[in-house]
Amino acid sequence: MTTHPTTAAATAEPLVSAHAAADARVLVGRPLREDAGPSPRFGDDVWKMAAAYHLPNHHKGQSTILFTTIGDPVWRLTAKEYAYCRLTKITEGCKRLPSVVTVCREFRELRKLFVFLAERRPGLRLRDLTDDTVLDAFLDDRVAGIKPELQPQERGRVKWFLTLLFRTRGSITTTGWRDCPGAAGPRSTSPASGRRRT
Repeated sequence: MTTHPTTAAATAEPLVSAHAAADARVLVGRPLREDAGPSPRFGDDVWKMAAAYHLPNHHKGQSTILFTTIGDPVWRLTAKEYAYCRLTKITEGCKRLPSVVTVCREFRELRKLFVFLAERRPGLRLRDLTDDTVLDAFLDDRVAGIKPELQPQERGRVKWFLTLLFRTRGSITTTGWRDCPGAAGPRSTSPASGRRRT
């Protein structure tokens, strides 16, 4: 997969995480297969995490995150911090840590959000999301072209991801969401209905 050109903008914002050291192991505390190598470190641009996935018929690509597919260094740091938080901390509203495959799927959704913002609202950062307008537009874009009967389920899935992203804001250096008025933040990132396992 190539880097999306609209996510490759230069920036002067800080690129050092305030929440994870570059040498922090991203699979810390997870049982690893006996034949596994060392855990990826936060500073790596490729996280190969198959060692922490134990189900049969698993393709290694399903548990690999290529941060090199995000050209913008701020978005790349945000993606790393989100993935690291999800891998190492139980998120509010969740009962346990998600599988590495789940986190890889969430990374792909996060990248779609970054591409959407770069194309529709160039220069906008997560800290600039102070109301529902942009996130509602993203939700509409994500269900466009899907059969009408499947749209509520897909919209709910993407909204749950946005909820998780908002709930991990305290572990992301550049969001600024912690300063948004109101405890719940933008409505589109308020807790989705129904129970989720991760």
